[in-house]
Order: sequence, then structure tokens, then C-alpha cells
Amino acid sequence: MTVLSKAATARTEANFRGVRLLEVFENGGMCQIEQSIARAPKGRERIETLAPSSVQGRLAVCDGRTQWEYYPHERRCVKRVLPSPEERQRHRQLSLKRIKANLRPRLLPSGTLLGRRVYHVLITNSRGAKVREAWVDAGTYVELRADYYLPGGTLGSRTRLTRITYAPAWPQGTFTFTPPRGTTLETVAPPVAVMPLSRAEKEAGFTAYKPRYLPAGYTLCDEETALLRCTSQGLVIWTVYGNGLDSFSLFQSRCQRAVGETVSRCTCAWWRDGFLFTIAGQMEVSEFERIKASLRPR
Repeated sequence: MTVLSKAATARTEANFRGVRLLEVFENGGMCQIEQSIARAPKGRERIETLAPSSVQGRLAVCDGRTQWEYYPHERRCVKRVLPSPEERQRHRQLSLKRIKANLRPRLLPSGTLLGRRVYHVLITNSRGAKVREAWVDAGTYVELRADYYLPGGTLGSRTRLTRITYAPAWPQGTFTFTPPRGTTLETVAPPVAVMPLSRAEKEAGFTAYKPRYLPAGYTLCDEETALLRCTSQGLVIWTVYGNGLDSFSLFQSRCQRAVGETVSRCTCAWWRDGFLFTIAGQMEVSEFERIKASLRPR
């Protein structure tokens, strides 16, 4: 757990620049994205997509309090106001507690990667299935490579640094961003009205549905339950289920008119009993279906 704790801290306090590959596995194939990454203390980060050409130039810039996402091909920019540093630290500690309670982390024999000695960490669930495998720099606790497994046990994605330089000089403006003229700007505010599920039910005026089936190691993260107000759906109860590393969200709102079901790699939405339900997360379609079939009023 010490390695995991220090690696979690390094995500916001490390100081490096490099190039990384993001590999996404789906339907027997693999999509590869190359990015430049710069990370500095206090949660500052800059990620620019280098290849393929279809997404080249995409940019994510964070100064520690505000994150900008720029999509040049669409001339669109998203601005996100992040939780406070204290709130993010609290969330990291809760995540580590869930890992300890619900998963099985262990160190494998160490090795080297990019000329650096690394800790090789394997995390499995109670059934012995892989959840995460990571290679962590033994000197800086930066994750040099990480394999992410979906709840059903299949390899979903991988990130790996192909080049890294520690403690570089940062040109002025590295972690700031101004949307180009003519860009459409969307602003995403922090989640509103975080509250226990029982209170969310009372204020929404309806009973929340909970899944009877959850992937191994997943539990309700009630400290993240929120009540949202949506123009098209009214009040929405938002619950989160996770294992400390991965999570999925369940949204529930009143909807008197039946709507068709939609399913993708990341979302599943359907109508039932006068409610609109949406599950959002990285998982196999079969897992979406099992969770969906198990939903009952709590």
C-alpha cells in the first residue's frame, strides 16, 4: 500500500515531461494514441495529442484549479472547475481505503523500465482476476506503465511512457490556456448538492434503485452521491459505485414517456417504471447488462 499511496501523491506532485502511448483494446483490435505530457507540482498538467492525425492537436491543460480541454477540429473548448486540493486529497485517501478493503495489491519482482528501477504492482479482486497492473518508478513513484482491466477481466487499455525527463525547465504559459477566438466554450461546474443517498431520495421525491449485482470489489461510494438539476430531466439522483481504482455512475430521474435503449462502450441508458436510468463507466457490455437486470428499488 505504501507504493500505491506514494504513486497517488505523485500524480499531482511529480515534476516531469515526456511522451506516452495510450492503447485502447476493443473488439479484438487496438487503437493507439501518442501524447506529450508535462506534469508539475500542485496538480499542474499539460497533455497534447500528437497522433493519429484525426485527433492531433487535442489539448488538456490544468493549472491545479481549472482544467481546459481543447478540440481544435471541432473548434470547441470545455472548461472544468476542479474540486479544492483538500477535497481531492480526501478523495485519494478514501480510494486507498477502498483498495485495501476490497482488492488485493501485491508487489512482484522489480525490474527496469526506461532505464529506471521500477516497482511492479499487481492488483486483483477477491476472485483473483486482474484489476490493474502498474510499473512505478522506484525513485519518483511516477507510473511509467499501467494496464487497466475491465470489470469482466479483459484488458481495456494501457498507458506507457516512451520517454521521460525529470525536473525540466517550464516555459512561461505551459500550464495556462486561453481559448482561440471563434471557439465554442462549454463550462462544467463542480457537482452540486453532494449528500447521503437517503437525503437525495427525500429531496428528489422518489426511491432510488440500487443494483443487486456489482462487479467484484465494487461498493456504493455514498460520500459521492449527489442530486443534480437537469433542464430536460428535472432532479437526477447520481450514485457512484467503485473499488478504489475504477468506478461507474448510475443516474436516475423521472421520465413518464418511454424512450428507447442505447448502449455503447461507456454508457447504457434505458427507461423503466417511469424512470430514465443511465449507467456510465468503462466496462464490457455484458457487465452493463448484469447491473441493469439487477436494479431494484432499495
